[in-house]
Amino acid sequence: MRPFPWSRLTVALVLLCASGLLAFGLTSCAPPGTLQQADFEGRTLAVVTAPAPPPFVFHARLAQAGVAPFAEEGRPPEGYEETEVERAEQLTERLREVLAEVAIADSVARRAGAVTANTLGMEVVSDPDAADVLVDVRVLDYGLLTHSFTDGATAFIDADIALLDPEAPDEPLWAFFPGEKRRQDFSGLRLFRLSDDALSEAVINHVDWVMAEYRQALRRDMR
Repeated sequence: MRPFPWSRLTVALVLLCASGLLAFGLTSCAPPGTLQQADFEGRTLAVVTAPAPPPFVFHARLAQAGVAPFAEEGRPPEGYEETEVERAEQLTERLREVLAEVAIADSVARRAGAVTANTLGMEVVSDPDAADVLVDVRVLDYGLLTHSFTDGATAFIDADIALLDPEAPDEPLWAFFPGEKRRQDFSGLRLFRLSDDALSEAVINHVDWVMAEYRQALRRDMR
């Protein structure tokens, strides 16, 4: 059995659900009014990013139950859990095939740069060394999230988008983390009968949702 990636998503889902942050839509790490538009307007920004890892299917319920490979150092699956793990592996293989040529991180980065520039009144430049502000985009994981394959699945993108001062990149000016989308993309009845196009489009189109949340967070925290 191939190990699944252990990432911040596993920890984030548990912590966010436990604290209730998702219920209140808190997806940025700054209080409202943190961004002063006057500090950004008319200045330049450049986007920096890195390639994303391959997509995968994350089973949140099994992760919370401590089942491998979704939980770090988890126990072996038992009973119905074995079927759930096998289905996740099969769906992961399909996802990786249909998204092999898709650069999700580049897509998120390009859109994040445009949204930031439009919202804060900035100009996008291609050279990070010539920019006043950096938009640092890191797609840590992405793919499909399920709590049970009988319930269905939802696309997810686990990412960090931070505004950085090039002179002090270790101290973000502001940061955003996409939450979990409440509406499911696929029901359990449809999930394993999807076409390749439908499967890939769900993940690719999820970038739209992430960018809508990002724009809303920028506007909420700006004054």
